[in-house]
Amino acid sequence: MGRDRDFSEEVKLKCWDKADLIMGRDPARWRYDRIGTPVMKDFHGKNGLCGWQYDHDTPVSRGGTSELSNCQVMQTMANKSKSSRVHLPDRLAQSASNIQLNQEQRDMIEMAYYGNVHDETGTPICRCITKHQEAVGSIRDHIPACEVKEPMCPPCPKEKTRSQICCGDKQENFRRTVKNDDK
Repeated sequence: MGRDRDFSEEVKLKCWDKADLIMGRDPARWRYDRIGTPVMKDFHGKNGLCGWQYDHDTPVSRGGTSELSNCQVMQTMANKSKSSRVHLPDRLAQSASNIQLNQEQRDMIEMAYYGNVHDETGTPICRCITKHQEAVGSIRDHIPACEVKEPMCPPCPKEKTRSQICCGDKQENFRRTVKNDDK
């Protein structure tokens, strides 16, 4: 009978939890893989920049088990290149660890995928509020929008309009604008 190549759901959860945290980022969304590449939890099984897979540190074909001690989070490209090797080739580890995202790039990825940005406590800290979102009632939690650089959010308009609000410290102005527009 062959060895089980799949990790249990419990091992997968613990494997994600043991991956290194990214300072200032929601640990439920972001981690560093084994070689220091940032990965996003919802991109599990995906190719691309933040995509990743569960990896057997010691491959099953070389006697590895599907236990937590042999499980690691690894960026998809690096994991595929590692294949059934025990160690990642130095040149690959070096090139993969050069894939770094700055804070703004992570914000853009998180905003594009989730529609908001969370801090390390899981608290939403950024949201763009558009006229369309407000009109269809999709904004119910009263999370303030924030001031960020384009292309995520254009700057706040100076005139009284609902078209685009993107300033956390001006949420009260948004409420007054909405009331004035309703008159």
